[in-house]
Amino acid sequence: MPTVVSLAAIALALASCTVETRYVPRTPHRLALGMRNREPGFYLDGKFIKLSEADVALAACSPSASADLTQAVIHQGSFQSNNIVGMVFNAVAPLAFVLAGPIYYPPAFGIGLFFGIRADGKRQQSYAEVVDAINRYNDDPRCAP
Repeated sequence: MPTVVSLAAIALALASCTVETRYVPRTPHRLALGMRNREPGFYLDGKFIKLSEADVALAACSPSASADLTQAVIHQGSFQSNNIVGMVFNAVAPLAFVLAGPIYYPPAFGIGLFFGIRADGKRQQSYAEVVDAINRYNDDPRCAP
């Protein structure tokens, strides 16, 4: 039982952590990477634009950056789905151990671990796509004033 309490405390501590960046002045009309509530985004002319709202802001200027952002949004959504499924199975695993017996703990924990690892990979892909989109936007001569 102490293991369950310590795991719950760790999960609560991790869930309460937030990652956020603050704006640092940059060259006008250039993108800079940012984070708000664990969602990647970017700063453009002092305004933070979340990943979910970014495609509209870049579509007119740089189609290649817009395409990268579309992929980043897809990977971010996949990350969120996989993360939720993994967290549910990781929460159910100790309950399965207590209620149904120790034989059900490893499969439930294994499924949660699988989805957690998969979620992490999708998050990394999303971050890479955001960085690629920022680089494409900043390198595109049509986006310069």
